[in-house]
Amino acid sequence: MFNFTKFKYQFSEDESDKELRFKLLLYGLLLGMLASSISLFLIFVNVFAMNMHSILLNFFLFLVSFILLILLQLYKNMYHFVLYGAFFSAYIVILLLNLEGTLSSLRLLWFIVLLVVGFLIGSTRIGIIISSVIAITVLILFSTTFASYTNRTLLNYFEVHLILTIMLFLYTKRSNIYASQLKEQNVLLDKLASIDTLTGVYNRRFLFELANKAFQKAKRTDENYALMAMDLDYFKNINDTYGHSAGDQVLTTFANVVKSVLREGDLFGRTGGEEFMIVITDSDVKNIHTIAEKIRTEIEKTTYDNDKMHITVSIGVTFFRETDTLEDVMIRADKCLYHAKKNGRNQIFIQE
Repeated sequence: MFNFTKFKYQFSEDESDKELRFKLLLYGLLLGMLASSISLFLIFVNVFAMNMHSILLNFFLFLVSFILLILLQLYKNMYHFVLYGAFFSAYIVILLLNLEGTLSSLRLLWFIVLLVVGFLIGSTRIGIIISSVIAITVLILFSTTFASYTNRTLLNYFEVHLILTIMLFLYTKRSNIYASQLKEQNVLLDKLASIDTLTGVYNRRFLFELANKAFQKAKRTDENYALMAMDLDYFKNINDTYGHSAGDQVLTTFANVVKSVLREGDLFGRTGGEEFMIVITDSDVKNIHTIAEKIRTEIEKTTYDNDKMHITVSIGVTFFRETDTLEDVMIRADKCLYHAKKNGRNQIFIQE
């Protein structure tokens, strides 16, 4: 059974407008099924006496709504197909409200409802298309019943139609602009929440979050999971001798050098003042050692502020074991880093 209250598809925070339209379309299809089934039930129990045309029309509405609802639940990427199908079906139902093809007030009311819903659930483009189709349809229906309606009646309708179209167009366009601005702000906030502003690498909180996801995946797929803890040697001396702005320059340059060594999928972040951490998955011990050594040598030969400053890095490396938790791996990496610093700094200590 499909759960129509807890949606199968998850939308990101910057897709709130898409989620709203998705839900409105889904609820619209549910209401179409409900209305048609109630009508069929009332006909069946002889509460309403309707001809075969009305029965078939309600059955058509129920069947089409049901099919489109199933498609929407199964395939989120068929949203626009379902949307066009729903509007086309509603248009057919409105046209078939009676067999005479007259321009009744009920039909005009449903055309107005379809116009409003087109802009709210669809977009400005879809709304304009629906508005044009409805205007042409009303004009054709009016021409077939010219004796019953005056030119003033048609003019009054098109005045309302045009005003509604313009208002809905402006509202939908402005809403889309606001939604776009909100997306951009959310992207910026996500970046600020996940990136260390000085070095441009992941901050501690976000790095640990990604490290945990990679750790869980490594446990499931039985792939290697290596963690490198890094600490800049005697970094306090840089701040004390040259000032904190010089220290910031060293941290930024260090991060850029490390990023140039790492692969695209490797996780790299700042965990403290001069402390950094790298998570590498799906790579063997030899390759991990090669990466760590390249980082060490690249940092060793890098100079700062016209050769005034020079710095090295100590690296502790450990690997995931079958019985480990992520905390176990991190503790072991810190111990490896401690050994690297204790043994003289500017070196790598690996616990395989």
